[in-house]
Amino acid sequence: MSIFDDEEKQLERVDDTVILKQFLKTHVAPELDKLSKECSIYQYALGIYVPEDFPYNMVQYIKNDCNINNISHCVVPMASILRRSDLAQFYITLLEKDYSVVIVENFDKVPDGVEKEYIENLLVAPFTDGNKVPCDRYFVIFITHSDYGNSTPPMLEKISGLKWLGNINGVIVKSKYSTNNFQKN
Repeated sequence: MSIFDDEEKQLERVDDTVILKQFLKTHVAPELDKLSKECSIYQYALGIYVPEDFPYNMVQYIKNDCNINNISHCVVPMASILRRSDLAQFYITLLEKDYSVVIVENFDKVPDGVEKEYIENLLVAPFTDGNKVPCDRYFVIFITHSDYGNSTPPMLEKISGLKWLGNINGVIVKSKYSTNNFQKN
């Protein structure tokens, strides 16, 4: 092991820090700002793939930002949802709290069981159209550790207001080269 190996690891960490900050600044902060002002959100669902080796806990950073902005939030850890009743806090947040953030962690990891299909349907049903709950009051972030590339995961295809970002490592590239960032002279 050489001193260059340590430098390379530090450079990777800096890159991950930049990626995280860019993601939060570009995709999360504007929606949190709207929620804190009790404004409607029209792009209310966001999906992102975060590799297992990403060094930051995305959920914790989003929760911290919610706390700073005094926005109610709930985390739905799908790996621990075994029954429909386990989604109670999720529905309480949706039905009783105005202007909230819902983080669905590992949305595609519902454990196998008798109620798996029901759980998956209950999770996305409120967001398939605006009739079940007032979707414009919620910012829902679907996080996975499974790489779907640029294709929207099948479970989330019914969500009309979903923006699938793909790999978090591509967030800077997409933001930097987006046509919205080019100005006409």
